[in-house]
Amino acid sequence: MAIGSQHQGCYTRAMHCHLLIPGLRPPRPMRHEIDSALRLPALQTLLSRGERTEASTGDSNEWLCRTFGIAKQQDWPVTPITLRADGIEPGQHYWLRADPINLRVSRDRLIVTDSQSFALSQTEAETLTGILNQHFASDGLKFFSPSPDRWYLRLDQAPALETQPLGQAAGGYMDDHLPSGKDAQHWRTTINEIQMLLHEHPVNLAREERGELPINSAWLWGGGRLAEKPRSHFAAIWANDALARAFSQASNTPCATLPENTYAWLGASKNSGTSLIVLDQLDSPCHYGDVHAWTAAAQDMERAWFAPLKQALAKGQLESITLHAPCAQDAIEVQVDRKNLWKIWRRRKSW
Repeated sequence: MAIGSQHQGCYTRAMHCHLLIPGLRPPRPMRHEIDSALRLPALQTLLSRGERTEASTGDSNEWLCRTFGIAKQQDWPVTPITLRADGIEPGQHYWLRADPINLRVSRDRLIVTDSQSFALSQTEAETLTGILNQHFASDGLKFFSPSPDRWYLRLDQAPALETQPLGQAAGGYMDDHLPSGKDAQHWRTTINEIQMLLHEHPVNLAREERGELPINSAWLWGGGRLAEKPRSHFAAIWANDALARAFSQASNTPCATLPENTYAWLGASKNSGTSLIVLDQLDSPCHYGDVHAWTAAAQDMERAWFAPLKQALAKGQLESITLHAPCAQDAIEVQVDRKNLWKIWRRRKSW
């Protein structure tokens, strides 16, 4: 459901804004590499002068599930949500994401690379999932590729398996993030079979000849069955993130792609209410430990989002801003309103 537009400048009624910012809290080793002199003054003001509330640890997938009222199964069941958004009805089956990945050897270990680092055509995706379906048909497994970078695996029965999201594994060693649980060994064997099937497939040989990364495995994660209908307390959602957009569709919440900056968002917002804006520009640099890319993205966000949001709050165009920075170790949540900006005794702290 798209968000309607209105004339630029017609935003006289105050609004509430929730910012979901995955990657704002990098892993601690990466934080030590980021220049301590980095200044993000608007973001630092919002974080230091706002009111901190208790935040559950976990990644953005978990945050979205919790926020939209979806309970954890064995995994946080994101797969049925994105599957339906990709045009396939989950029915009563158990589903896993089986996203295409590249594995490369580094010091005798395999490093996971996700689709943010390679392009894959729909034809290539269908060819690769086709060979998987031929091989695993007798096992009752069925692969689907409605989107080049989102593959799905349908099972009749739920395995005793807990998985880790691809976002957590990307940029890291594969064996640190493999599934666990009673059926883990069986599924690790299945993953090895997938790798052998894809390793020298003609699609991958052609990709390597063109200098492109081969798609030599699939990452299983986010398993579950379709359960309760997601509930939303947002008037609108602004995001490029596939899961956030899928939740908007499932909860009948108006949704639009992420605008270029705060000014474009204010100009497109229809009326008062609570909006969710997903700023995921820091997510990929965070996973891959790319300090330079993280710093550049943070500075861009300061100019495009944090500084003008702070200004809009000061002018009364926004009633409040809540920043959500999910993290496995020390997630933060900060709410700031106009009166908080005047608490100048709260010194601006390092981001």
